[in-house]
Amino acid sequence: MRIVFMGTPQFAVPCLDILIKSKHQIIAVVSQPDKPQGRKMLTVPTPVKMLAESHNITVLQPESLKSLEFKSLIEKLNPDLFVTCAYGKMLPNEILNIPKNGCINVHASLLPKYRGAAPIQWSIIRGEKFTGITTMLTEIGMDTGPILYSEKIQIDLNVTYGELQDQLMKLAPNVLINTLDLLSRGEITPVAQDGISATYAPMLSREDGIIKWVKSAEDLHNLIRGINPWPCAYTWFEGKRLKILSSQVNDIFENDLKRVPGEIINISNIGITIACGSGSIIISEVQPESGKVMSAKSFANGSHVSIGDAFSISNDYSEDS
Repeated sequence: MRIVFMGTPQFAVPCLDILIKSKHQIIAVVSQPDKPQGRKMLTVPTPVKMLAESHNITVLQPESLKSLEFKSLIEKLNPDLFVTCAYGKMLPNEILNIPKNGCINVHASLLPKYRGAAPIQWSIIRGEKFTGITTMLTEIGMDTGPILYSEKIQIDLNVTYGELQDQLMKLAPNVLINTLDLLSRGEITPVAQDGISATYAPMLSREDGIIKWVKSAEDLHNLIRGINPWPCAYTWFEGKRLKILSSQVNDIFENDLKRVPGEIINISNIGITIACGSGSIIISEVQPESGKVMSAKSFANGSHVSIGDAFSISNDYSEDS
């Protein structure tokens, strides 16, 4: 089939790569416009664009998918199919109607759970035991189209967002190719999603990383790993922001009702143990404000942290507090 592939970040690269190596013809790639990145704010091409150009594939980067110029360009390509994977924009109806066989989207969750922009992060934050890759027919709506095919994997209790994303990135191209092969043999019947079972995974912001110590130890552990490496969980100690990069739920039962959420109750070579709204958590790797990543033990030694001190949810601090 003549395919137009739409994708932007590194996550989408393996899907484009497997299509390039397949029997299908990639007639064009659509990616988000290049954006300035890093401290020097240098304009860097998207990962999908770089792969496409290395194979001399035409790359389109429209600012708007509703422009008449873009629509005209796509119509002239006469595609049989669109394939989208982490493109980052919703396709308008006039574009969706162009390919003869519609549009297949590769989504990083087990739909109808976790529709939206951040399905990998939210599946960890909410303590899911499984996730996967789903292919679906795209229609107007946020990941609401009929499901074609899916494969699931287990979510390890300590896996981070970055690690799970890598696992799903390896799974996605195989799911896509299996979908296309099954479709070509007429062995897939699209199944409408159960809207009642749907959940959403909205885009995260830095504010979502604030650790609220009144929550349970399990919930906080899920948050810390679910947003590592971005936007990253953080707390405050003596008025300075402290990123929390890794943790574990403390298995030792602490029967002390006088402990306040956020209070440091133990410091060891393993890390810093902190009281939560329910249970306690051990943080093992941190990054101080304007500092390097280090063990929690090293941070405790360098910052003169003591048992009985407390972390907070803001930078409000005074010697009397």
